[in-house]
Amino acid sequence: MSEDFNNGNNPEGKDIPNATEQAALEDQKQDSQVEQPKEAAADMAANQDNSVQSVSDSENSVEPAAPTEQLVQQTPPVAPAVSNVSVKRKELIVLPIISLVVSVITFLLACFAPIPIIYVIIAFLGIIYAVVSLIVNINRKKVLSIIALVLAGVVFLASGAVLFVRQADNHDKTEKISKSSDDESDDRDIDEDDDDDEVDSTDPKDYIADSSDYKFNWSKSKFKKLKFAGYGSDSNKGDTLKSIIKKYGKAKNANMLDDRLRLEYKQENSKETIYSVLLTFKERSDGKFILESGNCIFNASDVKTNPNYKANLTRSDINSLKVGSLATGAGGTNLKDIIAKYGAPKEARITLSNYGNKLDKLLTVIYSDYHRSDRSKLDYAALHFRQQRNGDYLLINKYPR
Repeated sequence: MSEDFNNGNNPEGKDIPNATEQAALEDQKQDSQVEQPKEAAADMAANQDNSVQSVSDSENSVEPAAPTEQLVQQTPPVAPAVSNVSVKRKELIVLPIISLVVSVITFLLACFAPIPIIYVIIAFLGIIYAVVSLIVNINRKKVLSIIALVLAGVVFLASGAVLFVRQADNHDKTEKISKSSDDESDDRDIDEDDDDDEVDSTDPKDYIADSSDYKFNWSKSKFKKLKFAGYGSDSNKGDTLKSIIKKYGKAKNANMLDDRLRLEYKQENSKETIYSVLLTFKERSDGKFILESGNCIFNASDVKTNPNYKANLTRSDINSLKVGSLATGAGGTNLKDIIAKYGAPKEARITLSNYGNKLDKLLTVIYSDYHRSDRSKLDYAALHFRQQRNGDYLLINKYPR
């Protein structure tokens, strides 16, 4: 066959292209060979574009991813690894502050406001707040909670003390008011007795109490409130006998001396503050007795005494003591000097006297030893003093003279 082609023969009887046509065919083959890789490349590029587009579409259909910073913020904190060293967190200060404020306000109210018992209860609530604060801050710092608990405890105790003191004061005030009302009631009774027209008995026995009924109801303040008529014949403003009997009861002893009635109220126990009250009454023209004069004798609490005194005073010692003014005591020997030289007396008594003009005060000290072994010493000596503004006592009288 190759020979036929070489000889220009066409064995199959087909048209054989000429040289020009063959050259054109060859060019077309070369172009098709060149274009096929290009088309393949184009197809591949198109396929890649489609895949990218599909990926883009799928990404558009899914919610866009958050930025890295937002992802970090939204991620829950991871607990740090537990180490052997425990780090305490900051203290929660709300409860301890409430406890401190409640404690301070409560103490101020308990001191000045009425009904302090309420504020003691509130102070206890401050303690409860402080305890709760300690529990809440058990794994935290608790400095303020401890301070609040200590302060709440102190305020609670202080409020209780204030309550006790104020109740004691209120009790004293109540007693004073009660005594004042009793005195006013007694004064009204005295005024009512003045309207009684019945004549008083002149028999002393009518004014002596039975031993089982006798009571000593006197005090210094009660004696000072008495109204004395004095010795003037025209003075009739003293308390009546009936008012005294009604208010203080019948006397321990009573006697009549001329036209004067004397009542003695004596303390059974000589160790008590007041020894006796002696009252003298005079009879008015209407047959009623009124208080003329009286005296009240009680222990001198500001003078030291010696119940076991042994006689050491002689008459010459008494004579050496200088007597001062009867009214003021000026110029008299000071009691302090006497006690420094001869020792404390066995007894020291204050006598309050009223003879209608004013209240008089006199100190009497007694040196007595009736079982003395030395007969040169005095078994009894009495010294009388006036008190000065500085508290000293100056001698105004003495016995024996």
